[in-house]
Amino acid sequence: MSRKLKLLGWEIGCVFWVIFAGSVLHFAFELSDYWRPMALMAAVNESAWEHVKMYFWPCLLWALAQYTYTRDIANNYWLGKAAALLVTPLVIFSSYFGYMGYVVS
Repeated sequence: MSRKLKLLGWEIGCVFWVIFAGSVLHFAFELSDYWRPMALMAAVNESAWEHVKMYFWPCLLWALAQYTYTRDIANNYWLGKAAALLVTPLVIFSSYFGYMGYVVS
């Protein structure tokens, strides 16, 4: 398998992992019987901040795992992952608040 296909496979896997793990984190606080340490990673309410947590933690965990397998083929790996971990929450916030500003006004 070529290096680019291996990296592409990992990135596609990341999308599915974030969807799955984010869905689990959406309900994890309630399922843990409101265990306070779980609130650091799981959604507590329906705010935009809580939805960013549901993206951030699974993506960070995936990035740590992916690095062990792709460090020899990915240039500037941590720069790319740091950009993704910073830009995606900005997109979430701007799209949510932009939409709410449009709908409310």
